[in-house]
Amino acid sequence: MNKFFFDTRIPNWITQFLSFWVLLFAVSPYAHLPWGTGYRYLAYVAVPLALIAIFYNINNLVFLKKWLYYFFQLINPFLPFLIGYLFIRLYYFKSLFDPEINFNVICLTVIFNAVVFSLLACYRIKIKKQYFFTACALSGCLFITDVLYTAYQHGVSIWEVRSFVRPYATIYGRCVAIIGGLTIIGAFCSNSLSLKIKTSFILIGILCFVTSIGVLLVRATLFVPFISLLCVMLLQRKIDKRKLFLTIGITAFLAVLTLTQTPLGSRLERGYQETVSTILNKNLLTVIEKTRHEKKLTNAEEKIKKDLNTSMGGRVAVWTLATEGKINYWTGTGLGKPKYFIDVTKLFSYSKDYLPHFHSDYVQCYVVGGIILLASLVITEILLFIRALYSPILLYLLFSMISFGLIDLGFLDLKAFCCFVGAWMIVSYWNLPFIQVIEK
Repeated sequence: MNKFFFDTRIPNWITQFLSFWVLLFAVSPYAHLPWGTGYRYLAYVAVPLALIAIFYNINNLVFLKKWLYYFFQLINPFLPFLIGYLFIRLYYFKSLFDPEINFNVICLTVIFNAVVFSLLACYRIKIKKQYFFTACALSGCLFITDVLYTAYQHGVSIWEVRSFVRPYATIYGRCVAIIGGLTIIGAFCSNSLSLKIKTSFILIGILCFVTSIGVLLVRATLFVPFISLLCVMLLQRKIDKRKLFLTIGITAFLAVLTLTQTPLGSRLERGYQETVSTILNKNLLTVIEKTRHEKKLTNAEEKIKKDLNTSMGGRVAVWTLATEGKINYWTGTGLGKPKYFIDVTKLFSYSKDYLPHFHSDYVQCYVVGGIILLASLVITEILLFIRALYSPILLYLLFSMISFGLIDLGFLDLKAFCCFVGAWMIVSYWNLPFIQVIEK
């Protein structure tokens, strides 16, 4: 007999609504919906519905034990980061704490998804794979349409729409890339879909990648298509070579086309030159120190400063600030904005692009919370990797986020993180031993 036996009779509308609302992670960056982005649907709808369902068995000790069991099953890998952030927040409780990143919302996103996950597991609410991947495909279509409409609305070509997209192109592009990969994976993961739908999924996924990489020019997403293909190969125990080669061929063709026929190729080349001209320059620290103390620069130093006023050069500049001895090795500074370390209006006087953060998950964590917060993030990623070892889709999600966080924000980008955790929660739910996903 099941030792977790309890009354599972709850209104059908709760289970139906909950199974629908959890899929709205796929619209995390889309701000034109009622109440805003996917996080707000999670906080305002999915979690309250879960709490209502929990209320039906609030007096049942067996139910509460099982609920807590599943709650911690999802949240366990994230605990080091949650605890690390809590420690740093308490450490700076009575002093200025301005990390730029809303760590509170990141932590709440994990907790809210754990609440929903445990409720789904307790009541064994079914979330079909075809619904999940269809939601991703529809979301991809929505994003692509939104980009095209934005270009039309502002009277520019799609190659010039980057600066008009809201939220910022980098945030939008990361979410579109994650959704695109999931859509392609769906074509190989759900056997109940027809050939036409699978083909549509592949095309939509590829278009999402073209939008993210070729149109929005988000360099941090460049590796995501290849990570998704690796996931597909891991999913196929008996690989259908025809479908696999077709997908790889189309992706490779579009990759070459994107690099040669869109501004991305020149952007990558320019980024490489910007990085080399700054990070390898022995006078970089001298320029930053002179700028900080408002000392006159030589012509050569002024040239270095101009190089810092570029996309990758700006990253090198703020990463250099993080290497200075002013940052406490163990606990950081509690501050996550470059303006607290130097007058950014002077350092970036040419570009006028006053970077609001440090453009890397790892640098940002180190500056805000030192080794403690940085180690907590790394340990969390290691635990997530261990959890994902036998699930190719989870590996895809994890490596995509890590690739974002190397030269930009991944785990610390609220919208991308909401998208990541929402998908992670559902796929983890499928991986529970007793779950049988019904596919027609």
